[in-house]
Amino acid sequence: DTPVNVIMRPANRFVAELVGADDLLRRLSLVSVAAAMIALKPGDTVDGNEPVIDLPMRVRPVLSMLLESGAPRVIVRDAGAPVGYLDLPAIQAVSIPQIAAGDGA
Repeated sequence: DTPVNVIMRPANRFVAELVGADDLLRRLSLVSVAAAMIALKPGDTVDGNEPVIDLPMRVRPVLSMLLESGAPRVIVRDAGAPVGYLDLPAIQAVSIPQIAAGDGA
């Protein structure tokens, strides 16, 4: 398995504790914005005053940007074109480790 999967989807509670899967900032520094973003739909508008980031990027610095700016979302661009956004609920959705079902051993 890949290191990212071991941290984001530990096989059981023991593995989660061993690799520090509860370390939120560590997890967010491993998740790509492309994997976490919400895609813009045709007709969605983008406010020119919203913070913008360009792919590729990881989620952790985007969280800092959201908290510092107070903006409700950050627009994600690919090759200069808006393709999606990240907001706090989207970051929360990817921040929770998904521990496989089992006896915890």
